[in-house]
Amino acid sequence: MAEAASLPALWPVGLVVVGVALILTLLLSARRDRRLLLPGLSFITAGVVALPFTLGMVPPAVVDLIATYWPLLFALVGLAALLGVLRRRAEAPEPSPENP
Repeated sequence: MAEAASLPALWPVGLVVVGVALILTLLLSARRDRRLLLPGLSFITAGVVALPFTLGMVPPAVVDLIATYWPLLFALVGLAALLGVLRRRAEAPEPSPENP
């Protein structure tokens, strides 16, 4: 029989709940504050990513690999975001000069 997860191992579920609450607030409020979308999705993503680690579902070798190379992954994600912004700027139409 499967062993039940201990309560401290389930803290990522709290992150998911907060994220869902933010998204529901965005969807159900009359004002539709879109600034809630990014934090809501960030909380949900963090919770979903962290849960397998806290439950011990990720093999120790993978955890060691991630612990070693997470700064490189972080830098690559930042570089990809920067390249995306630069590409969009290059593709943007040139503003036409104003006629006097």
